[in-house]
Amino acid sequence: TVVPDLEEADTARTSCVSWVWLSRSIPGDPSAIREQLESLSGIKSAYYAIADEHSARAMRWTRDPANYLPQARLAIEPEESNNSILFNSLNSIFNLNYYVCTTRTPLTIPLKPLETYAGTLQLCCFKRLPEIDDAQLATLWLGEHTSIALETQSTEAYRQHWVNACQGPDFDGIVEEYFPLAAATSAEHFFAATNDSVKLKANIEKLTASSTRFLDLTQTSVIHLRDHRLV
Repeated sequence: TVVPDLEEADTARTSCVSWVWLSRSIPGDPSAIREQLESLSGIKSAYYAIADEHSARAMRWTRDPANYLPQARLAIEPEESNNSILFNSLNSIFNLNYYVCTTRTPLTIPLKPLETYAGTLQLCCFKRLPEIDDAQLATLWLGEHTSIALETQSTEAYRQHWVNACQGPDFDGIVEEYFPLAAATSAEHFFAATNDSVKLKANIEKLTASSTRFLDLTQTSVIHLRDHRLV
């Protein structure tokens, strides 16, 4: 499927094709992965996130009802979306579950090449409720939910991958939300309600109500990783 071109979904300001690889183990450290990418041309950006001691501080937010919890994520934005040679080369190198996505970035990731994010990356891989079609998902997730997520959380960057094709668990979407380190261990910081119990309760309720309109929570995995920009 291809994400419907709805005005309600155009909150991202940027939209591109990206390729995401997920792994239940860690393929290598960031420097090793970057070395594997150096021989390839046509990569506009590359982000590699892994579970480590740093990201484990946010373990309280982990959920894995479907028994699929990625330990690593590689996200590539190619310079040309139809570069099958680059895609096949990457796929042969990493040999992981892959996802070809239409990607929107409502809040830009504040990382330059070779930088590591100081907080944690919340990776959410989800399936929609069975009664939700493409148009409804675009309206509810990319449209209405985006502003609610940014309003009710301390998100510092936000990226949405709409899955068009995959080899692996057939998720409908992959969400990447970047949180400051304080949010790893504090619900007040996570939900942007420091020293305000009333706002904390309201934000949790508002976010939950929005999410459960389209998310199948029985098939949604969440884990925090540490993200490195390689290219």
